[in-house]
Amino acid sequence: MIQNKKITLASIPENKILQSLFLSAIIMLIVASSGTAQSLNIVNVKVEGNRSSSTELILSVADLKTGEPLNSSLTQDAIKRLYGLGFFRDVSIDALETTGGINLIIRVVELPKLMGLNFQGSKTIKAKELREKLKLNIGGTISSNLIYEKKSEINKLYAEKGYFLAEVEHKLSYSSDSSEVVLTYEIDEGSKIKVDKVVLTGNVRVPGDDIIGKMRNRKRGFLKSSNFDKEKYPDDKEKIIDYLHKSGYSDAYLKSDSFRIDTAVNRMIIYLDIYEGPRYYFGKTDWKGNEIFGIKELKRALKYKENRVFNQENFDESVYEIYFLYQEKGYMHTRVIDDHKTRDTLIDI
Repeated sequence: MIQNKKITLASIPENKILQSLFLSAIIMLIVASSGTAQSLNIVNVKVEGNRSSSTELILSVADLKTGEPLNSSLTQDAIKRLYGLGFFRDVSIDALETTGGINLIIRVVELPKLMGLNFQGSKTIKAKELREKLKLNIGGTISSNLIYEKKSEINKLYAEKGYFLAEVEHKLSYSSDSSEVVLTYEIDEGSKIKVDKVVLTGNVRVPGDDIIGKMRNRKRGFLKSSNFDKEKYPDDKEKIIDYLHKSGYSDAYLKSDSFRIDTAVNRMIIYLDIYEGPRYYFGKTDWKGNEIFGIKELKRALKYKENRVFNQENFDESVYEIYFLYQEKGYMHTRVIDDHKTRDTLIDI
C-alpha cells in the first residue's frame, strides 16, 4: 500500500453542492491506487480551520465514524449537513492513506460575523426602517446568498414606493483576520416612475374616462402625470369594479392587469382588461314572513325603486334599514334572507 497519499475527497463551494456527485469516482481512484479491491475503513477524523464553531459540533454533524467503510455517500451527506448549519462558506474533506485504512480531515472556512450594517443614499426609506425590514442579525453569520437576498428585498421595498429604477450595491469591510465584517448597502434611489397613461379594454357602454377617473394611479391633465404608488394600486383595481357594480354592472370583474415601464423616459403604462357584462335594473320586490310590519312600512325602508339602475350599495343599505326597523321593536334576532332572480336585465328580489 502507498502510505501517506493525500487526496481531496470533496471541496464544495457554498453554492455548488452538486459537485459532490464526483465523489464516487474519486473514492474509486483511492481504492484502485491502494492495490486492493477491499473498501477502505475510516481510521481517524479530525477538524481544521474552525474558530468559532466547536470541533465536537462539527464531528457530531458530519457523523463520520471510525471503523466505518469509506464511500461517496458518507462524505457527500456529511458536507451537506455541515453546510446546513449555516456557519461555513467552504467545506472540504481530505483523505490520507494510512495503515489499516484512511484518515479524514474536515477543513472548514467559517462565514464572517456581521458586526455592522450601514446604508448610504437611503432618503425615501430611512435606515431605521430598512434595518427593521431586513431583519439581519448583528453578531450572526453572513453569507453571499443572504447579502443578495436582502439586496432583492431592498429593491422590492423601493418598488412598492414607486422607485422601480432604484439600484442597490453592497460593500464589505473585513476585520484583519476576515472573521468579522461590516456590510454597507449603497443605494441610488433614482426617480419615481410616473404614470403616463392607463389603457382600458373590455368596457362597452361605460366610458373609459369615467372608470379610470376613479383611480389614484392615472395621468392627471394633459401635462401632469402622477407618481405611481404601488401601495394604492390594489385599491385602484377595487375602486373601478365597485364603480361598475354601483352603475348596474353587477357581473363586472377585472380579467387581467399589467404594466410596462419605459426606463428611457421614466414612464409607465398600465393595462387593464375588464369584463363589463350587462347592465341590470331593480325589478319587483316581494316579501314573505313579515308579520310585525306591513309591506308599505317595509317598502319605506328601501333605498331603491323599481326600474332604477341596480346599485349594490343601495341594496345593502336597504337590508340594514329593515334590520333597524325590527331592532327598534326589540326583535334583535330577526333574519333577513334575500333571494335574487334575474329576469332579462331586471333583478327581482
